[in-house]
Order: sequence, then structure tokens, then C-alpha cells
Amino acid sequence: MVTSHPNLDLNETQVTKAALKEGGDTIQADIKRSYPKGITEGNLAIVTGGNLGCKEIFIGTLPKYTQDPNAANKVC
Repeated sequence: MVTSHPNLDLNETQVTKAALKEGGDTIQADIKRSYPKGITEGNLAIVTGGNLGCKEIFIGTLPKYTQDPNAANKVC
């Protein structure tokens, strides 16, 4: 499980860059094929594990953090 921006570009954060580096380009190719428009906040993308030694990777997106207690979002 890793978190990403909703566009699912794995080149944008250090954690996703590491997953892409170790897992290979097949992961990003699967994302582009299965989720061409990305995903919305609070959802998961499920893609091939590539060379990571697992069947699947779960990629989630979360809303931006805010300290406003009235701005809580339910993530499903």
C-alpha cells in the first residue's frame, strides 16, 4: 500500500518513485491502462506488483490535511 496524488503518477513522491524503481515500468503502464484519468481522493487503485514480489499494489489517495475540525471528510 502506498499513497499517491490522484493522477497516479508514481514519479511525484519519494515513496512512489522507490516503488516504481524497484517494481519496474510495468506498474506505471498498468496504471495508465487501468486508470487513465487517475482516481478520486479516498479511493484505491489496484495494479500489478511488477517486480516487487507481490501480486498487486494498492495505491490510495487521501484528502489534503487541514487543522479545521469542521472540514473532516469521510474516506471510504
